[in-house]
Amino acid sequence: MVRALRRINRAGQSLAEINLRAADLRDASLLGADLSRADLRSADLRDANFFLADLRSADLRSADLRDASLLSADLSRADLRSADLRSADLRDASLLSADLSRADLRDADLRFAVLSRSIFLATDLRNAQNLTLDQFLGAYPPFLCGAALPPELAEIRNRDCEALPQVLAAQYPGLSEEDAQRWVDEAKAREWD
Repeated sequence: MVRALRRINRAGQSLAEINLRAADLRDASLLGADLSRADLRSADLRDANFFLADLRSADLRSADLRDASLLSADLSRADLRSADLRSADLRDASLLSADLSRADLRDADLRFAVLSRSIFLATDLRNAQNLTLDQFLGAYPPFLCGAALPPELAEIRNRDCEALPQVLAAQYPGLSEEDAQRWVDEAKAREWD
């Protein structure tokens, strides 16, 4: 499958909306690929190269992206809930309005990553590399609640718990505000070891 995707990608054909759910794409090289709105739920994407890839609105729930290169990739509005991004290279990536609830970003490199309006609900950012306070400020900061942050950022870990139920209910039309509140309450109460 990896070879077939490489041929399609080299030929300049779009991979937008492709269904690769639970696919094994370890070590795949998809430089500059258009994977917008692709279904990559539970896919094994360890060590894959997505340099400059278009992953806008891609469904990456529970995907394994450990050690993947997402350098300068566009992950705007991507669903990364429960994704494993440990040691991923997210330098210069756009995570604008992405949902990273319960994602694991330990040791991920986030230098110059755009985090505006992203959701960090019970997200593990401990030991994230090159993460700065400036990435959590500005006119459109990301939403934080119950996030495990590096010690120098710990004071803002629950900054947006009040606003998140409405944000989640608006983003997921089938989700009631009561259920969203329950998610927020669970995240807020979570103890990180």
